[in-house]
Amino acid sequence: MPIYNEDSERVFAGLRAIHRSLVETGQLAGFDFFILSDTRDPDVWVEEELRWQDMVRELDGKGRIFYRNRPRTPAARAAIWKISAPAGAVITAT
Repeated sequence: MPIYNEDSERVFAGLRAIHRSLVETGQLAGFDFFILSDTRDPDVWVEEELRWQDMVRELDGKGRIFYRNRPRTPAARAAIWKISAPAGAVITAT
């Protein structure tokens, strides 16, 4: 799940609901959870990591629930722009 400066309480409540649904349907073994954060606000970033740690602990998710705050580089921005650019557009990174 990609996130960016979002309400981490809401995000992780949603992930817990998905987890619960997979448990109830007997499908959990077929899924891992990946939280990919592009958050830049340090306070939000720390909150995300704490909520992730709580979720891993509460759901015995070590090795199944992953969190990563992705560094934002000019090359990454260029890749995002390229994906969303109209066909034939010329993209340059600054």
